[in-house]
Amino acid sequence: EDVAPVAVDEVRSWRPVLGGGALILALVGIAYRFRRSMLSRWQVWLERRRESEGAYFAKVLEAAGEEGPRVTLGALMRWLDRINEGPQAARLDRFLARYGDEQLRRMAAPVFAAQDSWGDVSSSELVAGLRTARGRWRRSRKHEAVLPGLPALNPSGLRESS
Repeated sequence: EDVAPVAVDEVRSWRPVLGGGALILALVGIAYRFRRSMLSRWQVWLERRRESEGAYFAKVLEAAGEEGPRVTLGALMRWLDRINEGPQAARLDRFLARYGDEQLRRMAAPVFAAQDSWGDVSSSELVAGLRTARGRWRRSRKHEAVLPGLPALNPSGLRESS
């Protein structure tokens, strides 16, 4: 029997394919080996994303655009609860007084009253006002983070013995 010799060029043309296949196989093996830790990290990342301030605010924008003032009020209060850091309860009127303007406070009247319809208020203008107020809130937080107060030098009040 005559066996045709394999050309060197044919073998070389398969090298990249075999190398790529080996690389994919190695990556699959590594992924299988670390699947539990990768899955738990993925779940933590998803949970953090779901519970982020941005996700809560996106729900506010969605409610304001598609739902009525009652649903928007609920979403706003959940967002305010999420961002509230003080000992006092989160309140929409306080937030609007600090970060909103007069026009936003006027547009929020149907939300305060938990009405069924927006009336003469444009929900798109309300959304724009809420975005602006959120931007002011975020800038104030950055400013507070840059200029923190000094911690107490001896918070426990104990004197050091020499």
